[in-house]
Amino acid sequence: SQFKSYIWDSDTHLKSPEERALIRKLDFGILVASCLGFFLKYLDQNNLANAYISGMKEDLDINGNEYTYMGTCYTIAYAIMQVPSTMIIQKIRPSYYLAFCEIGWGIWTFAQAGAKTSQQMYIFRFMVGLFESAFFPCLLYLMGSWYTKPELAKRLAIFHLTGSVGTAMSGYLQAAVYKNLNGHAGLAGWRWLYIVCGCMTVPCGLLLFFVLPDLPSNCKVWYLSADEKAFALERAIRHGKAQPTGKVDMALLKRTFSRWHWYWFVLGYILYGESCAATGYFGIWLKSEHFSVSSRNVIPSCGALINIVCIFLWGFLSDLTGSRFTWVFIPLAYGLIPNGILAVWPRSVKLKEFAFLTGGVQLMTAVFYTWANEVCKGVTPPIERALVVSSMNGLQYAVAAWLPIVIFPQVEAPTFRKGFPATFGLVIAALVVILIIKIFADRDERVERAASHLPFDEEKSTDEKESNVAEKNLSSFESSPMSHNIPKTQTAAVVPSSGAAIEVRHDHPVKQPEELAPGECLVKLVCTGVCHTDLHAALGDWPLPAKTPLVGGHEGVGEIVAIGNHTSHSPVKVGDRVGIKWLADSCLNCEQCRKGREQNCGEAKLSGFTVDGTFQNYVVSYVNHVTPIPEGFDSNAAASILCAGVTVYRAIKYSKTSPGDWIVLPGAGGGLGHLAIQYAKVAGLQVIAVDTGAEKKKMCLELGADKWIDFQESKNIVEDIKAITGGQGAHSAVVTAASPSGYTQAIEYLRSGGTLMAVGLPGKAKLEASIFFTVLKSISILGSYVGNRQDSTEALAIAARGQVKCNYALKSLNELASVYEGLTEGKVAGRVVLEMPK
Repeated sequence: SQFKSYIWDSDTHLKSPEERALIRKLDFGILVASCLGFFLKYLDQNNLANAYISGMKEDLDINGNEYTYMGTCYTIAYAIMQVPSTMIIQKIRPSYYLAFCEIGWGIWTFAQAGAKTSQQMYIFRFMVGLFESAFFPCLLYLMGSWYTKPELAKRLAIFHLTGSVGTAMSGYLQAAVYKNLNGHAGLAGWRWLYIVCGCMTVPCGLLLFFVLPDLPSNCKVWYLSADEKAFALERAIRHGKAQPTGKVDMALLKRTFSRWHWYWFVLGYILYGESCAATGYFGIWLKSEHFSVSSRNVIPSCGALINIVCIFLWGFLSDLTGSRFTWVFIPLAYGLIPNGILAVWPRSVKLKEFAFLTGGVQLMTAVFYTWANEVCKGVTPPIERALVVSSMNGLQYAVAAWLPIVIFPQVEAPTFRKGFPATFGLVIAALVVILIIKIFADRDERVERAASHLPFDEEKSTDEKESNVAEKNLSSFESSPMSHNIPKTQTAAVVPSSGAAIEVRHDHPVKQPEELAPGECLVKLVCTGVCHTDLHAALGDWPLPAKTPLVGGHEGVGEIVAIGNHTSHSPVKVGDRVGIKWLADSCLNCEQCRKGREQNCGEAKLSGFTVDGTFQNYVVSYVNHVTPIPEGFDSNAAASILCAGVTVYRAIKYSKTSPGDWIVLPGAGGGLGHLAIQYAKVAGLQVIAVDTGAEKKKMCLELGADKWIDFQESKNIVEDIKAITGGQGAHSAVVTAASPSGYTQAIEYLRSGGTLMAVGLPGKAKLEASIFFTVLKSISILGSYVGNRQDSTEALAIAARGQVKCNYALKSLNELASVYEGLTEGKVAGRVVLEMPK
């Protein structure tokens, strides 16, 4: 409803029921788990101060700056693993890594209860900080990967304010523990605080393992269906959120450090973070004024409650207004008041208490991180965003490891005549840097919008818009015919009529940028794969007729050179390298599309079949369906993955198999089959390759097939397969061969409960299978038709990591007719990729 949109996400009334359900589940998984973990992090982080003022100082005989050194040990360790942790989750699932870290800091929290000396506490605090360090930056990165602009700031605010709840509860918890457990079992109350905190932290670590949904690109969490996972990834890409490739190298790091974002966001956050340090000495001041132990714990908790209200308020207002800069600048500007009071250090106890209590009003951390997340989120792959958000927090803590020793030495407590004036100056410096960030961001938007032929709106500048790829394309076609030298005509392989010979024409028209419809894009191709489907389309021997005249092909890779006028929320931009696959476009709004089966959409457009395909220099495609090619992945190899790879990957994905199961691949030496072998091995399956010929046998075994059967030499394929599988038969068969015999035999050699995945399309042939044995053996027969956008992303990512290699022969577009002949005669091993004419 509109009311819900006002009080919660501003676009709630625009979301479909499916999207609202997805957001609720994400909130359950990400928001609840992260908030609980962050609450416990701050509870464990702040229990040092509570323990210190509740008897630990006397029990451990803490003198001089030893208390400060304990905090420094924690801070050093906390800073060390900030950036590495965000790199680690590019390789390891966040749910695994963060669960390990939280359990680890819970164990070291227990250890603090047994400390006998200050030196032991140095070690324990260091280890707690080391394990805690991953939690905050990884969750910031994770939430920025899932939530959109109207959703993110308030959720980061809720996440962040749970730290203040932990700070507040630490005081109340210590007061309760001290009152009820002090002296119990011979242990001091402050030792019981660590025991109680550890008992809460370790179970939360286990919870993270089960409920954290990882990233949209690798989500396997139990409470999201396959359709919801596919929709979540599509939603993330649609909102311009680049997905990780698992690749981290010097080229990506160099690109990150050649831009302004890292330097100014990190500097601004360091200055802001250190300017918030004053309130951390509230308890020490209370002790110097001889407040009771309970008051020393409870009064700072009141300040934490004020922080909670303000943190959420700034996040809520930021999402409601769409502005990030405003709600970074205003709260920080208020920080001049409490820091100014403490810098002056008036005689009035009430005035100083007011300054300490309201110092947290300046806490706009969530909005600051949201701003950084949004400015950096369109970079592909998203290493820059990971580095920026982790460096902001990590380097701020690195500075915090030494700065308090210099400006807040314990011997100057409680007046800290260097510390409080320093925080006042840091607020001023932070405000200056935030203004510089806005200037840079607005400058970038002016440049981007000038390139897009759009006016720059001073009233709604960068912080109020989607500072990402989607917003860049919100406007108009992003193209310049002169800069890309888009010709009027091109070379194309055309089938004039069904069954006619191919004609390579050099005067085929090119659709110009101003002619593109909204949602369309023009792609300049560098290569294209050839598929059996292209042959069927040219011959016209399928039950479904192709358009004529027809430019075939549906495995193209190239660069976007233009996007249609008035295209909104495009997940790609001009200059992106993308792939064109069989599914050219779908409505994205019908039941099939919403369930992740957009290839079955009743309004689907098919490349090289119902619309012209990739056997031409320039092809018109659709921004929501072109597939970004992972950086560093060879274009020729990617071409074949876009159809053949995606097709077999999806079939194996839904074949109901588990690691160690036997899978049979008829046609294993063909274009689809040789890729199916590799995807099956990635899935941990044992592969029986079925085909004929010495060349294909050699290729299949080299690619990892466990067994080979030559169907021309075998006297009984069914018995051969049963002999290999211990008489039981295979668990699954993915039939890629365009021959009906492959399907008929599969029913016989599958074991009970086995699955036949029908992939190959043998024209008008019928599937003849024993109904009796199909029922008796509980055989599942599933048709698997190419793949959706999620399948395409996953298949390409696996291949880009080097786990799947495409065996292809490189030819020219002029050789297409001879390639068709080879396909017809079954003489093509692997795939064929055509280079486009220059």
